[in-house]
Amino acid sequence: AFLGPNGAGKSTTMKCLTGVLAPDEGLACIAGEPVLESRLQVAKRLGYMPENGPLYQEMTPEDLLWFFGEARGLDRERIERRIEELKRRLSLGTVMGKAIHKLSRGYRQRVGLAQVLLHEPDVLILDEPTAGLDPNQIRDVRRTIREFGENRAVLLSTHILQEVEAVCDRVIFIDEGEVVFQGSVDELKSTGADLDDAFAAEDHAVADGLDLLPPPGSTPSAGAGRREELMNTRTIKAIFKRDFFGYFGSPLGYVIILAFVLLSGWLAFGRQAFFVNNRANLDLLSEYFPYLLVLIVPAMCMAAWADEYKQGTDELLFTLPANDWELVIAKYGACRRCRSP
Repeated sequence: AFLGPNGAGKSTTMKCLTGVLAPDEGLACIAGEPVLESRLQVAKRLGYMPENGPLYQEMTPEDLLWFFGEARGLDRERIERRIEELKRRLSLGTVMGKAIHKLSRGYRQRVGLAQVLLHEPDVLILDEPTAGLDPNQIRDVRRTIREFGENRAVLLSTHILQEVEAVCDRVIFIDEGEVVFQGSVDELKSTGADLDDAFAAEDHAVADGLDLLPPPGSTPSAGAGRREELMNTRTIKAIFKRDFFGYFGSPLGYVIILAFVLLSGWLAFGRQAFFVNNRANLDLLSEYFPYLLVLIVPAMCMAAWADEYKQGTDELLFTLPANDWELVIAKYGACRRCRSP
């Protein structure tokens, strides 16, 4: 468990461990791999659920799981098998065809867990996964975490001591960005009856770094000699497809497309005689059309990223096994394809 008061640095540390943020100093490792030097390798072995469990609200759970399965490069048979397993394990059968924004918070948290568990990661990082849930939902989520943690590493961020007692074996306590306690749950309980007393503990041992699940006898390498895939076409294709069809699920998308068509029509018909010498004339449209694309497509690409940031789903994209430029290409391609006549 990863404990600390609000503002202690738990979420920031988790973002550094997952590669979403780059640390100012120090070394973060997952399964013996340095995160910065081997981010794509780490992403293949990592499952991350950010705070508040951000998801694509317009998608159904089934569409969401297919999207992340394809974005991670899983084959169709494995995606189908894992979706069936997770649907049964997390009791999602009755909501798989409903839009995520129509689901209760408990079901949304379960869908978020399903997304994290889909590719069967070696390491699971969860940022307050039970926040806002009712007691029954909390019990179900804790049971799933315990089952997963039987043979894999789980880093769970929380400020609820009862949750630590229910699912965790080891505790790391931080305050103002420094580790003030490390040890077992029993050792933590011996320092006081509640979190306030535990914070007052005199143990101020400071750790230099955090390495989850290091292989026996291995040491973190600098990633020398490692070659990543030249281009992750499956991830690009999956993001392209989700974004492209996503535009048509939003009224704003239709408004922008209509504006683009009207502007193109005005250039074609409004400023010149369309027929000259009994021949169609689209010279003005051809002249200005590239400028329309240069202005509109980057603007929409930036708007797409702003929407990801607003929803918090940018963290999910950045923990995919794909380079940043591949994510940008997929976004840009979807915007360009959607705006082209």
